[in-house]
Amino acid sequence: MRKLGLYVILFFIFALPIFAQSPASISGIDLGSTLGSLGATTGEQISISLDPQFPAPGDTYIARLDDYSISSFGATIVWTLNGEELAQFRNSRTATLVAGAVGEITNLQVTLRGQTNLSYTAKQTITPRYLDVIIEPITYAPATYAGRPMPIFGSRVLLTALLHEKNGLVDNANYTYSWQVGNTYIDGGPVRGKYKNLITIPHGLNILVTLEIKNINGTSVARRLFNIPSVEIDTQFYEVNPLFGMSEKAITNGYRLLSNSSTIYAIPYNLDLYARAETQNIEWRINGRRVDPGENPYQITVSNFGGSSADLQFKIRNVVELLQGDNKSVRVSF
Repeated sequence: MRKLGLYVILFFIFALPIFAQSPASISGIDLGSTLGSLGATTGEQISISLDPQFPAPGDTYIARLDDYSISSFGATIVWTLNGEELAQFRNSRTATLVAGAVGEITNLQVTLRGQTNLSYTAKQTITPRYLDVIIEPITYAPATYAGRPMPIFGSRVLLTALLHEKNGLVDNANYTYSWQVGNTYIDGGPVRGKYKNLITIPHGLNILVTLEIKNINGTSVARRLFNIPSVEIDTQFYEVNPLFGMSEKAITNGYRLLSNSSTIYAIPYNLDLYARAETQNIEWRINGRRVDPGENPYQITVSNFGGSSADLQFKIRNVVELLQGDNKSVRVSF
């Protein structure tokens, strides 16, 4: 009897952990189904991923079932959109859909039913929004230029995010904005209402900027990744006519002097507007010899120096940011 009692005690000691791990029914509750529902809420079992993550109104996006944490062999997959089954995507791990209008709420759900009658459900609410980002390089281009200036290393760029919902632009005070340049967070992290930000262009030809917007509950509502190209100062020469003013056509393939003298203007496109005049080292050279341009450091008057031609050179360099500079020359024929 003592041996039998010992065997019974040992049986219960080793059997209790097995009972605790088994998804059997306790008090009428199916633990397997309960875990499946919890998985849909917390993402511990299955989830839905979107590509793109935040589709804009009218965008085509792909919804994908992620069920790597469970064994779904032989399971049935059912997609529903606003309560209606999408029969064309039955037993498919992906569903290609089209986002609704701006602010229109779409409820997407996927249910995975296993062979053991366990059911796992994941839900995703999709609210399309427009997110526009205005990029304003604070660099120079003349008013007559039909394009826009570009940023250079060390220059500033003003970024403005415009988030649109059903009733128009959102109240920025109800959202946090997280700006990231490369791997560096501007302002150290998300800031409430910071829909504008001023960044400095680092080294590189294309600067990756990431913007993530969350509501006051901490839920991400929009995310955007975009590249800002970084160029160099590009100097162009223009002839200045005493009657008609500066020509709109740049001098590209040399310049022929048809009168006794002429004025040539140098425009350094993409010059950093934050750079002060005293930090700009500007010089003109004719056949390698430095000359004084006069009151305006960006223009010079040329005349026949003798011979058939001369080499006219313009140099500009920011002594604070040495990588901000250019060296341009043109052949002047007499």
